[in-house]
Amino acid sequence: MRVKSLDKIRIIAITLVVLVHTSAQWISYGNMDLVYLTEFSNIISFVGVGLFAMLSGALTLSPEKKVTVKSAVKKAFHFLFLYFFWKGFYLCFDRIIAGEIGVSDIKPLILSLIRERGYYHLWYLAMLFWILLLIPLIKKGCEEKKVCELYLIPFLLLSVILPAAAYFDYPFRYTVSDFVTNLEPLYYAGYLGFFILGHYLYEWNTGWSKFKKLSVTAAAVIIFAVFWINSVGRSLDAGKMFTDFSTPFNPGCVLLCVAVFICIADKKKKTGNNSKEIELYERLSRGAFGVYIIHPLVIVFLSKGNVVGTLLPNAWGIPVLLLIILIISYAISLILNLIPVIKKLMG
Repeated sequence: MRVKSLDKIRIIAITLVVLVHTSAQWISYGNMDLVYLTEFSNIISFVGVGLFAMLSGALTLSPEKKVTVKSAVKKAFHFLFLYFFWKGFYLCFDRIIAGEIGVSDIKPLILSLIRERGYYHLWYLAMLFWILLLIPLIKKGCEEKKVCELYLIPFLLLSVILPAAAYFDYPFRYTVSDFVTNLEPLYYAGYLGFFILGHYLYEWNTGWSKFKKLSVTAAAVIIFAVFWINSVGRSLDAGKMFTDFSTPFNPGCVLLCVAVFICIADKKKKTGNNSKEIELYERLSRGAFGVYIIHPLVIVFLSKGNVVGTLLPNAWGIPVLLLIILIISYAISLILNLIPVIKKLMG
């Protein structure tokens, strides 16, 4: 059964993920006259990355979802296959665009599957592979609220708060910075923290009054604004865009992820009253993974058609380009999902 609230979050998440690569065009362009809008768009877009990981956790770690070792391994290797398939697809695409594809290029192409990182957005598939392999190990423990908190507290402290604190001035700033650098919490806690956080908020999202939800949302907006304005100031001082706060682990982004979940996710409401509304959310939600896979293609063609170049000097260019990419990507995704063989490669 579809969960309408999670479909809503998935639509928000894919919109923001596409915004990551849309705003990146303005980051590269480096027009300091648009620094406020560029920094805002680029930082807030990373909320989508966290939301996607949280959605995966909410769905996979749910006690109602029966997961065996076999099913978890099968799902994990499905995403590993998708990673290499789409990595190969984009490697071929790049070479075709460059006019470098031929019989003699087959061997280097195969080697590139192993030796090169692939397109910039495909890392998420590899990340899912590793996290899904952990599911049989952690699922039972995650059924207990206190066990989840045992992981989430150090995750938030070491992966979110302390790394951000290293950017601000106070007496022992460099001690904190060295501690975080040497501990490397993102390598160990990282996206698994978002995975468990999504499950935690979805499973125990009860007792939140409107006032509490509003308070969390207000706090998220204020903290996000602190990092946004600070990033703008650093950009203006350096004369180029500052991107260190463009990460899902930015405290403002993490709090916005939490706010979205507690305000929208509702485990008790599986569907809504309006069947047409449900169908719309479901279609857009089902097409989200396809949008994630193919939107870089759309960006390439829009760049070659000078659409991106035309929009770059304008403040309204970011939302316009985002809308164009989403419409084209969704149209392609929904059409391709009608083909059974390709549908399996789209999620």
